[in-house]
Amino acid sequence: MAQVMNNELINYLLPLGFTVDQMFAIGRQGVLSFEGLKIFDDKAIDSVAAGCKNPGGTSVNAAGATIRDPGVLLPVPFILTLKALAYGLRHCDKTQVVFNPIIHGAAWLNSLMHFRTFIIKAYTAPTDKPAKMTKVTLIRDSFDAIILYLSTLRGVGETFLAYVVRDEYDPEPEPIGGWLSLDKEMIARAPLQGPLYEADNQSVYLILKSVFGGTDAYSWMMAHERAGDGRGAYRSVYDHYMSISSRSATRQKAEATIRSLVYSNENKMTFEQYVSKLQLAHTDLEREGHPMSDDDRVLHLNTGILSDVLSAAKHSHTLDEAREPDDRTLDTFDKVVSFYQSIISKHLASSATAAKRRNVSWAGTTHEGGGRGGGGRGGRGGRGGRGGRGRGAGRNVPAAEWNKLSHEQKAKVISDRKKKQKTGNGSGGGGAGGTQGAGSYNSQIAALNSSMLQVQQQLAERAEGTDEAPPAGGGGSGTQLGAAMGGRR
Repeated sequence: MAQVMNNELINYLLPLGFTVDQMFAIGRQGVLSFEGLKIFDDKAIDSVAAGCKNPGGTSVNAAGATIRDPGVLLPVPFILTLKALAYGLRHCDKTQVVFNPIIHGAAWLNSLMHFRTFIIKAYTAPTDKPAKMTKVTLIRDSFDAIILYLSTLRGVGETFLAYVVRDEYDPEPEPIGGWLSLDKEMIARAPLQGPLYEADNQSVYLILKSVFGGTDAYSWMMAHERAGDGRGAYRSVYDHYMSISSRSATRQKAEATIRSLVYSNENKMTFEQYVSKLQLAHTDLEREGHPMSDDDRVLHLNTGILSDVLSAAKHSHTLDEAREPDDRTLDTFDKVVSFYQSIISKHLASSATAAKRRNVSWAGTTHEGGGRGGGGRGGRGGRGGRGGRGRGAGRNVPAAEWNKLSHEQKAKVISDRKKKQKTGNGSGGGGAGGTQGAGSYNSQIAALNSSMLQVQQQLAERAEGTDEAPPAGGGGSGTQLGAAMGGRR
């Protein structure tokens, strides 16, 4: 007598498109119920599909002739559906959920197919294991590294090993709106007993030993050495070092950091460093069960800022706070930080540009007429009111510019030079207090300036009839200049 699939499984498969002949053929291969299908892995289901297609034996056709049984073809989508259903039934056991044919329908099967294809089969184990703890003061960092590693390493039953050390022993109820992912559900609800858990628990113990072995923390997990109890070892070390008193000290330290941090300029502490230290303190408070609201985080951020560069930006934030909630643009800590950072970046860029301009200006400056005249620096006895060389009426005119001047303009330039010669080459009149100590050297300089102007005037007068530009700097007058300097070269 042929085996027949039970009605519960038939009623589940029929809406998914399975025909009566296909379900009868599947039943003949031993798949009779949900409990029976649960033990079939992928290879076993492939064998079921092959058996349905080639069942063996004979059958009678419509003409009454005995022929080889042609079997029933199961299309690939139907084979995948059976594999997903078998996997889902085992998933229910992993998460301690009672299978419900109504709730766990086609959409659930699709999510299981996606999970298996794109997450489980594409999974690669992490290679960066938690580093060995060097000192107990770093134990919080070690716990963070352990949890991160366990949250990315799958156990024997494909559940991330973080489930072994979760806070609650009993499975968590399904949250409103459902689980964010199948992995989240498995971590929160995987049973902490049974053969899969025992194997994963041993693995966790070895990981903890690699981190805490040889340190003071290891003494707190030695009681679980013989059993290889990873969960027990984790809880013992964690409860000792992360007790209420330890957490209170961490909270106090974080609050003290927030109160004492100050940002005044980029030289003492960069704004990025200032924000990073604040965020670390915020994270410590959140870990200890005292999360800080966004408004409080922004308040502490602004309180510690003493930089004039951000004064206007802080005022802009204050004005933004007065707006309606929907009209605000700086309504989160991250947005305020980004706004301040942009202001600082612009200030730094502007300062760099200004410094560059000052350097260029210093390298190429020619003093305007009378630039360092006036009272002079008489206190040092010898550098009284020197007037600058200037860009005024008496400046040397390039040849190309000279040729463009009219006759009257050329005459004006020559006249101005004569006046400049008479006034002592633009030297400041208020330098009497610094004439003492000038010595013969300043006299030679004055004579040199006078000689240069005389040469320029003579050449300009000659060029007036030929429209040639007067040479700059009095070139070609080596004899006169040499005499003016007293023979010095």
